[in-house]
Amino acid sequence: MFVPLCKPDYDNKDLKTIKRILDGGDVSHGKYVDIFEKKFSKLIGTKFAISLNSCTSGLYCVSKYLKDKNNYRDSANILVQSFTWNASVNTIVLAGLTPKFLDINTETLEVDLDEIKRKKDKNTVGIMIIHYAGRINKNIIEISNYCKKNKLHLIEDCAETLNTSLQKKVSGSFGYGIFSFYGTKNISTFEGGMITTNDKLFYHWCKKFIAHGVNKKIKKKYPWNRDAQIPGQNFRLSNLQSAIGINQLKNSHLFKKKRQLVANLYYKYLPQEHILFPIKLATNQNSLQMFPIFLKNNKIRNDLIIYLNSKNIGASVHFDPPVHKQGAFKYMNVSLKNTEEISSKIATLPISSKQTKSQTMFVINTIKKFFV
Repeated sequence: MFVPLCKPDYDNKDLKTIKRILDGGDVSHGKYVDIFEKKFSKLIGTKFAISLNSCTSGLYCVSKYLKDKNNYRDSANILVQSFTWNASVNTIVLAGLTPKFLDINTETLEVDLDEIKRKKDKNTVGIMIIHYAGRINKNIIEISNYCKKNKLHLIEDCAETLNTSLQKKVSGSFGYGIFSFYGTKNISTFEGGMITTNDKLFYHWCKKFIAHGVNKKIKKKYPWNRDAQIPGQNFRLSNLQSAIGINQLKNSHLFKKKRQLVANLYYKYLPQEHILFPIKLATNQNSLQMFPIFLKNNKIRNDLIIYLNSKNIGASVHFDPPVHKQGAFKYMNVSLKNTEEISSKIATLPISSKQTKSQTMFVINTIKKFFV
């Protein structure tokens, strides 16, 4: 038996969609981009949504816009946790801003407001919140209010939290939300991402920036005229991917329910004399994009992952080393006690809407055998 870390969930409708668009030839540009964006913004509850070729591109666009619009110096910093995938931090740097690392709570795996208050300084212009493993940050309302009071920009890395909410407000609607449609995420367009926002000026800037700086809304004397209004990038999501995204979005709640069935088995049968779970969240607060566990004995974490991999089980670790310990950022000489502790003992078990009960029980029984 083989159990991948995550398997994207496509069906015959997706295959028919691909064939229809391939036959039509409108693979790059087409009507499905706008449709996908409108359906997504409606789901999140924001005025606008902007589709892109990746979540990373979306994170970069937000930081780049804030830097250029406000003419911030390079010393201006964005507070961001180190317990994340390095793309979150890379995009801050590449946009010309400085990351300032936050520590996390060891039980919730998230940043709290007290840590933000400790780390904020005169150069802080924004906060990037990482909603880790599908778990919406339970402090996001407090953090959002704090940002408004202190005139700080709020960026939500929602790569893993589609269909999560807190007090009926959806992740990605508190600040600039950025989602991922990579193959391991709850819905997938192979690669892809989406920004959600209520900022009209940003929306129009971003639409130009991701399309080589060209404003499609400007009337042209000839259809071939392309007049770049700003220096831009090519970060667009294709018409083909957008059409798949529409299908995926329709099934997203079903996908989440199937992930919940996998999680329920893990909670029930994993050997809790050796394993701990992060604080369990309400169903609406967790997309279950990943299933993290803690090893009570962190010295055997690596051995467990290697053992599971040898049995064709795609277990992994998210995230070790944390970003502040990676080569690109070691020069900052930061110490984050909680982050370093969690990174040493956390592991990620396979979970997806395609994972069967027999596959899940195979993972559980294999873990039990490891501890015998």
